[in-house]
Amino acid sequence: MIDLNWIIEQENKLTDKAKFELGDNYYLSLDLLKLLQSINSFSVNHEVCYYFETQIFKDFHLIILNCIRRHTLVTHLLLRHALENFVLFAYSLVHPKEKEYKIIREENDIVDFDSNLLADKAYVFFKSEYPEKSKIVEGYKQIINAYYSHGNIFSTRYNVSIIDGRIKTQVFDNYIHDYTRDILGMINEIICLILKSYGEWETKYKAFVLNADFQTKLQDCLLRQDKLKDDLIVRISEKKIVNYPLVSKILDKLNEKYKDSE
Repeated sequence: MIDLNWIIEQENKLTDKAKFELGDNYYLSLDLLKLLQSINSFSVNHEVCYYFETQIFKDFHLIILNCIRRHTLVTHLLLRHALENFVLFAYSLVHPKEKEYKIIREENDIVDFDSNLLADKAYVFFKSEYPEKSKIVEGYKQIINAYYSHGNIFSTRYNVSIIDGRIKTQVFDNYIHDYTRDILGMINEIICLILKSYGEWETKYKAFVLNADFQTKLQDCLLRQDKLKDDLIVRISEKKIVNYPLVSKILDKLNEKYKDSE
């Protein structure tokens, strides 16, 4: 019988064993999460950007926690949320005032806001100003939308095992550790993109100040990520893993959409 206490016990075991079973990708994740806390202060002239930055920080902690606890679906749903807040954070650096977001408050609680901001303004701004970043963000989002955002047979395939001819429910996805390492590698790549953007935007927008040692620590993490990414590419090539047809279609459409920006 599965109950909540059992789930909590199993999650704690997976968390405790992660440092032994998930290798360098896991340790890099821990260091990247620390670097996501590198913004030392915000300008008083920027009234909303820290909302989005703190959500990015929270999302990635929960993303990695769910990843090592074998909750792939939750991991990807949160990843989509983090990517959206990354775009909103960029937009807020150019649009710093709260009044630009049609915010309505009651006793200081936000009760209404511009619900179409992301689709109508933020993505348009992001694609115009940062096409390379936009292509990456849109690619990840479309793949998540295709495989994880809605109920489908793909995202449910790790929920069961057949044992002695009987269906056994799996609360924790039943894939091998290599798969978790690969997901962590993908997450780390996105965090690196965001952190590089922080370094770029600190000077460009003067909306926040990073810790003095940020760039030194970031360069170390980027070197480690490049090595792990190269290892992942070699491993995938050796296994002759073929791209999923839907992913190939998404990437082809993105290449066509962004060809004039490259």
